[in-house]
Amino acid sequence: MMSCTTSKMVPVHESDLIVRKLRAFCRSHSIPTEGALVVTVHRNRTTEFASVIVRWDNEQLLPLYPLATDLQQYSELKVGDFFVVYKAKLDLTTLDAALGRQPADDSNSLAPFCCNNVRPYKARQLDREQLFKDFLTSSGHHPNVVFEVKRQVDNGPLLSTTYFKLVHNCITKAPEHSYNQKLHAFKNYKCTEHNLFFGVDLYCDGDTTGAKKNVHHMRLNQFAHHNMDVLGDFFSQESAK
Repeated sequence: MMSCTTSKMVPVHESDLIVRKLRAFCRSHSIPTEGALVVTVHRNRTTEFASVIVRWDNEQLLPLYPLATDLQQYSELKVGDFFVVYKAKLDLTTLDAALGRQPADDSNSLAPFCCNNVRPYKARQLDREQLFKDFLTSSGHHPNVVFEVKRQVDNGPLLSTTYFKLVHNCITKAPEHSYNQKLHAFKNYKCTEHNLFFGVDLYCDGDTTGAKKNVHHMRLNQFAHHNMDVLGDFFSQESAK
């Protein structure tokens, strides 16, 4: 069984395989291979997914695409047992400028957020709204939920990916391994004081009895999630056509 990594350094052989297979997929479906590509692959009727960000000029895999507003509109494909959402031909000059911005002070990274002044970005009311409210206020008891917090410079480079649990009104760090059972709920937050942007996703952990999982296809994800089980099966299906 192949391993799964989330926004960490990808082994060279694995990176080369992803880029080569992804280029073949793009060629097969007339998707441009210039500029940058952001793609999320979701296994139909499950919560399993993978996300890849690649810049084609040097075939480099990136941990994130920093400009979330560029990804609000994207293309969709149903490919066999998978849903694919993607945005192609993203401008490299704009990307390089965003990634080159000076990172903000990240000295408080052991906490989910930089301070108490974070505010929802493009506020959305969700079915699981209470989970996010409890997480912001460190109140409640949700032992079977893992909160993934991506911290980045606003429209700039990724600073950290950290996992937390909320148990008996206390937030603690969770082990940094791959959580693949994703709850279809996310919220973004911004802190104008510290020029930081936070993406919060929810994952199942342990006994998920009673936890309703959404198995519809997911949004285009700006953060890389190299689930090699999903990618391996997806590319194998493509090769067999």
